[in-house]
Amino acid sequence: MIVDLLAEIIAGVLRIFWAIVLYVLTLVSILALILWIFTL
Repeated sequence: MIVDLLAEIIAGVLRIFWAIVLYVLTLVSILALILWIFTL
């Protein structure tokens, strides 16, 4: 029962972590694209 709870917590943390990573990567790629366009 405790193991199930821990597994759920870990899954939730990983999901949040992945969401943050994807969000940051998206922002960085958009900023890089904008900078690239301006430097052309």
